[in-house]
Amino acid sequence: MYPFFAGGTLRGNTAGPFSTIQDAQVYGRSVNSNLSGHLTLLVNPGTSGPITFNASDSGTNGWDVIYKSTSLAGHSSSGLQTVTGWTLHSGSIYRAQVGIGLPFHALYEDGVRARKTRFPKLVIDPSFPKAFAPYLSATGVASSSTVLRHAVAALDTTGWNIPATEIVTWDGGVSGSGGSMSWFMGIAPVSSYSAGAREFTLTRPTRYTIHNGGIGCRFFAQGYGIPEEAGEFYYDSSTGYLYYWPVGNIATAVIQIPTSGTKSVVTFQGTDASTEVNHVVLDGFVIEGGDFTGDYRYAFPNAGDGGGSPTYPEYDRVISLAAHRAGGVFMRFANHCRVERCKIRRHGYHGVFLDRDATENRFSENLTESVGLAGYYFDGPYPGDGDTCHSNVVDNCRVQDFGELASGEGIRIMQSGNNAITNTHSRRGPANGFFGGAGVVDLPVNTMYLVNNRMDRWLIEDVNQDRGDVGAMGVGGYSSKPAGPFVINYFTNGRIDGSRAHASMTDFPPDGVFTDNQSAGQVLTNIKVSDVQGSAIRVAGDSGNHTVTNCSWGAFDEALLAADIGVRSDFPY
Repeated sequence: MYPFFAGGTLRGNTAGPFSTIQDAQVYGRSVNSNLSGHLTLLVNPGTSGPITFNASDSGTNGWDVIYKSTSLAGHSSSGLQTVTGWTLHSGSIYRAQVGIGLPFHALYEDGVRARKTRFPKLVIDPSFPKAFAPYLSATGVASSSTVLRHAVAALDTTGWNIPATEIVTWDGGVSGSGGSMSWFMGIAPVSSYSAGAREFTLTRPTRYTIHNGGIGCRFFAQGYGIPEEAGEFYYDSSTGYLYYWPVGNIATAVIQIPTSGTKSVVTFQGTDASTEVNHVVLDGFVIEGGDFTGDYRYAFPNAGDGGGSPTYPEYDRVISLAAHRAGGVFMRFANHCRVERCKIRRHGYHGVFLDRDATENRFSENLTESVGLAGYYFDGPYPGDGDTCHSNVVDNCRVQDFGELASGEGIRIMQSGNNAITNTHSRRGPANGFFGGAGVVDLPVNTMYLVNNRMDRWLIEDVNQDRGDVGAMGVGGYSSKPAGPFVINYFTNGRIDGSRAHASMTDFPPDGVFTDNQSAGQVLTNIKVSDVQGSAIRVAGDSGNHTVTNCSWGAFDEALLAADIGVRSDFPY
C-alpha cells in the first residue's frame, strides 16, 4: 500500500501509486486548495508524456505538492516516440514511415544521439569529442549576412534537396586574433543555391556577418539528403519517410525521435506575475526528449529587431529569441518550485530554461546530459525593465555532454542575480562551463540584474572544445567598469581542468577564467586552473580591478581549497 500524505495525514486513495504524472496531477488538483502539510503523490515506474504545471497545481499555505517516482529515475516524462516498421532502402540504409509534414530534428539509437546527413563528414577527435570539425571556410560574400560562398570544388550539391538543406556556421568573419570568429553557432535554412556562383542564399540573416575582413566563417551543411554513413539520418517531409543508417543492428536497436513540436517536456508556467505556479516539486524522474530546430540563431542582429518598447532595445542583440525559449524543464511565472534527483537528458534546446520571470526555484542532485544547448540557462529581463528572475539555486548537480547541436554552456546566467550555484560539475562541451553576463555595455549599473551571484565549490572540465575568445569560467558585458561602481559576483572554491579547442578553431585560444569587457570588480577566491590553451586568467581592457585571493595564477596554496569541490558524495547518479 502506498498512501499519499499531507503533513502526516493520510489523504487520497491508498490503492497504490499513480501510473502517470498526469493521473497524479488530476488528483493533486482535487485536494490542494487548503493544504495543512506537504502533499506527496507517488508515481510508479513507467512513462508519461510531456506535462505542464500551472497555478492550479500549486501548493497552498506554503506547503508543497510533491510528485515523486517510487524508484529513482524509474518513471520518465518523455517527448520521445519509438520508430518501428523499418525496411531496407539500399545498402545499409533503412527507412520507416513516420508521417508527412512533421518536422523533427533529433534521432536516438539506443539513447545515443545521431546526426543529420552532413558535409563535410564529422570526424570525432578523441581529444576533442565535442568539436563539430571538420569545417569548410566561407570565401564570401564580404559583409553579407545572407549569402555564403564556398571555394571551388569544396563541395558538390548534385542530388541535394536544397530546400531541406541547413547551413551551420560560426559566423562573424575576422576575429581579434586574425582568425575566424568563434563566438556563437547558428543554423540557417537555405532558400536557394547557385552552382555557378557557388553561393548559398539563406532564408534570414546570421547573427554576425559570414565573411568580413578577408576571413570567412567556419561552416558545414546538413539535412540535405539520404544518409551517407553510419549514424546519419534524413527526414523527407514530403513523403513522410525517415531514412537512417544505423550504427548497430536495426532489428534490435531502439530508434526514437521527438514528437513533432515538443520543445519543452516539463513546463512550470503561470499566467502572469499575479497568477504564478508555486510550490510544485518533481523528485526522481527522467525528463527527456525535447526537440530542436532547423533554424537557430542566438539573439537578434540589431537593436530594435525584437519589437516592443524595452527601455534598452540594445539587449535585443543578447536575449534569446522567443522561438528558442525552451528546455527539458521550462519555467516562467514560477516560484518556489523544485526539480530534484532527476535525469534531464536528450534535449534539443537547454536542459533547464528560466524565462525572465522565475524566482526562488531550486534544482538539486540532477544529472543533465546530452543537450543541444546549455545545461542550465537563466535568461533574465531587459535592462531596466524589472528584476524578475533571481534568487534561484543550483546545488549538487552535474552537467555533461552539453552543446551537442550548437554552442551551449554548462551553466549560463544572463541578467539574473542573487542566484546560488553550489557543488556543480560541468564537463565535456564545445563552449564554456559557466558564463554570466548581460552582453551590453555603458548602461546604468542599476539596470544590470546580474549581481550578487555566488558560485561556490564548482568544477569545470574539458570545455571550450570548439570555441574561442572565452574562458572555461567567463563573465562579461554588464556595465561594471574598472572605475566603478561595480556589479559584483562571487566565485569561490573552483577548479578548472581542461579549456582547449580543436585545431580548426582559429580565434583567441580559450582561457581558464576570462573577464570580458565591463565586468570589473568581481571577487575570485580559491581557484585552481590547469590544462588551458590560453592563459589561466585573461582580463579584457575594460575590465579588471578584481579582488583576487589565493588563485593559481598568483600566490596560491592549494590546501585552502574546499575539499568537496564538484558534486558531493551523496550525488545520486
